Amino acid sequence: MSNVLDYVRLSELFEVVGSDLVRKVTTGSRGVKGTKVGSDVKGYLRFEVRGVTMSVHAAIWMIHNQMNIPDGHVVDHKDLDYTNNHPSNLRLASRGQNCYNVGLYKNNTSGYKGVSFDSTKGVWIAQIRVDGKNRNLGSFSTAESANDFLVDERARLHGRFANNG
Repeated sequence: MSNVLDYVRLSELFEVVGSDLVRKVTTGSRGVKGTKVGSDVKGYLRFEVRGVTMSVHAAIWMIHNQMNIPDGHVVDHKDLDYTNNHPSNLRLASRGQNCYNVGLYKNNTSGYKGVSFDSTKGVWIAQIRVDGKNRNLGSFSTAESANDFLVDERARLHGRFANNG
């Protein structure tokens, strides 16, 4: 048994209605035609068909784009809202590109993504992640100036996946 559902099989079973994945056919007492698909698992809607579990947003992207997700790629939520599964909010991304599109971490103290204070030197440090490696981009006198520099660098290095938190 394959552990992957392809877009052809998904299109036979489901349709995209707005930002929802809806059953096209009744598959049992729990799988009734016209019902929305997905249960919340750590913020993502997931579902199972014949022992294969997948995310609703990936299925929506596959059905909408009529193609399978290529190896090494994932489906990214542009706006970081994992409940917004509208096709216009979903895009194909490499795993690295998907890592660029993250928000501000909860433990951030500067208020800016990639900016931290070096108390030993009394300066603000700007860091960015590219190709799986952290790069130190220099030190700045203010958090704002470090952030301004990072915004430009993210646009240059991360392109359409740049997210400034």
